[in-house]
Amino acid sequence: MNPWIALGPVGISPYFASIAVGLSLATFVLAREARREGLPRRDVFDLALVVIPAGAVGARALVVLDDPSTYLAQPWRRVHPSGGGTAYGALRGLVGGVVGLARWKALDPWRVVDVF
Repeated sequence: MNPWIALGPVGISPYFASIAVGLSLATFVLAREARREGLPRRDVFDLALVVIPAGAVGARALVVLDDPSTYLAQPWRRVHPSGGGTAYGALRGLVGGVVGLARWKALDPWRVVDVF
């Protein structure tokens, strides 16, 4: 597989493109589920904007916490794109972001987590 897709002078990673398409489709389904549960769509979209970065931070943070000596010796690896992440770290970040912002917006966290 080619590691980059050429779009004129700009290249894009197929992995990044797959994630972007998946997040777009997930947001569409999220809006439909929010409407069915009677939650305000605007608040749910605000939650989605917070959850995506929270998942990314959680995924990377758990990798750093798993082996701190490597990242203390080479701090640039924390932000380098090839540093990786963990699915369970992303899940912790997602749940923390959803529950925290749902409480801040005075929404029922259980209903919001169910929609997500």
